[in-house]
Amino acid sequence: PGDFTSSPRFRRDGEKGITTMSEQPILPVTVPSLRNKKERGEKIVALTAYDYPTARLLDQAGADVLLVGDSLGMVVLGYPSTLPVTMEEMIHHTKAVVRGTRRALVVGDMPYFSFHQGGALTIANASRFLKEAGAAAVKLEGASAKRLKLVEDLVEVVAGGEHRLAL
Repeated sequence: PGDFTSSPRFRRDGEKGITTMSEQPILPVTVPSLRNKKERGEKIVALTAYDYPTARLLDQAGADVLLVGDSLGMVVLGYPSTLPVTMEEMIHHTKAVVRGTRRALVVGDMPYFSFHQGGALTIANASRFLKEAGAAAVKLEGASAKRLKLVEDLVEVVAGGEHRLAL
């Protein structure tokens, strides 16, 4: 009764796990599709994932957005805070989440000091999330005038490209 795998929409497929039997193509979540959902008053499901199996399960369950948060430092890596988390660790985990995702929009959380040292470094680090890890968006914290200027610079850099970047 409470088990979604018993629903006729799903079937067990040996080692492949749960797969949908729908013939409809799986369309990726985009920033415009999230905006449309918000305008229609629909709920947007945003969850955190740090690895491939979690991303796969959350994506199959219908999550719209998967955040690879720097909280992985404490939750997965055992650090006492998020401060020691590096770009390399974030890229590594974001790659795994992207590999486990077919539909959800993946957001990479820029770790502390990856966007605190000026525009050029911020753009380089954000670009790594897009290019190396395959994220569709980046998250940086704060709403100071300086931080908002960084966001404007990032938007300007990707505006001419085909990226589906969200900030």
